[in-house]
Amino acid sequence: MENPRRGWFRITERGRELLANLPERITVAYLARYPEYAAFRTKAQPDGQEKIATPETDDRPAPPQPLEDHLPAPPGTLTVIDAAYQVLAAAGEPLHSTEIAQRMRAQGLWTTRGQTPGATVDSRIAVDIKANGVASRFRRVGRSIFTVNDGIALEAPAPVPAPKDDGQHPTTLSFADAAEQVLKRFGKHRPMHYQTITRHALDLGLIATDGQTPAASMYSVILTEIDRALKRGEQPRFAKHGKGMVSLAAWEPVGLPAEIEQHNLAARQQLHDRLHTLAPGDFENLIGNLLAKIGFENVMVTAASGDGGIDVRGTLVVGDVIRTRMAVQVKRWKRNVQAPVVQQVRGSLGAHEQGLIITTSDFSAGARSEAARPDAGPVALMSGEQLVTLLIEHDIGVRRASYDLIELGEADEE
Repeated sequence: MENPRRGWFRITERGRELLANLPERITVAYLARYPEYAAFRTKAQPDGQEKIATPETDDRPAPPQPLEDHLPAPPGTLTVIDAAYQVLAAAGEPLHSTEIAQRMRAQGLWTTRGQTPGATVDSRIAVDIKANGVASRFRRVGRSIFTVNDGIALEAPAPVPAPKDDGQHPTTLSFADAAEQVLKRFGKHRPMHYQTITRHALDLGLIATDGQTPAASMYSVILTEIDRALKRGEQPRFAKHGKGMVSLAAWEPVGLPAEIEQHNLAARQQLHDRLHTLAPGDFENLIGNLLAKIGFENVMVTAASGDGGIDVRGTLVVGDVIRTRMAVQVKRWKRNVQAPVVQQVRGSLGAHEQGLIITTSDFSAGARSEAARPDAGPVALMSGEQLVTLLIEHDIGVRRASYDLIELGEADEE
């Protein structure tokens, strides 16, 4: 491995060579082929005169390395477990094992010559959790993401003085407070993906972290806060919606309206999922039916021609005055539609036609920019979310149910 800059590591070409030609076992003789290993062994000896085994003199397996791969703790440093606990207790939020290791080393809590300090921290904490169960000082909240176990009262090890703040990071918010600010500013009362929340928080300077996985830390913090609030019987600050989507709980309705909304959200998702189970011809016919409902005339589903062709043609009529010929391509995709598809549809337009792309997924930023290009033929875009909304609005693929709601009236009412 090599270390191009602080906190970053990458595999060398010699490392790639080794991975491409792995032996059945790694012996001292095998490692002696590499000058880096010879330099390492020589440097590791006090007198610098370590004799290096060669294939001719030694083919014994390398002796097993001790479980603890960090150097003996000099005065003022801690064990891996104690140092990790101190870092997590000070952070007050879950951290990835890589970030824990970075903070341990940056604060002078732990010294290691191992090449994978994050993996070492991960394994030590995992062993502690497995060995001690609920009595462990740690709790796993995600893959390689840990926090302190609030369920037990343990005194943190005596802190080691940390280096003074170098002023590189301005005053920032906690991950949870930053997420709240981002949702208020950009959420528009709708859920956002945790990766998008993290990107906004970093762009605005609301959080500062040297970790390699800030988005994973953000999501873990949010989920942990929700879990803690529910265990305390309190209203969480955030609400989770699955697939990494979160919102502010204050936006969510309560009571019977909330139950109805949750039911309708589930029905919307089921309708969206059903679109992917239709046969290609049935899906195109469904789109043709929808277009007729929203004001198209002379709707014609074209012969099956693959993704490269136009699937439906028709005329959009507005107020019986404006008539626009439209060429429609449908994309029953799970991945986002990219800009080349917009260009392809534009190139398939006939005289005086405008384009429309309907997809069950969404559009990339490049596709939206290409569609809005002012010096080219207009191409409208309909996302999967918009498609489902129109299907429901026009009762295509769904049915509505109504019930009588009985409430108590005044005592003297007849």
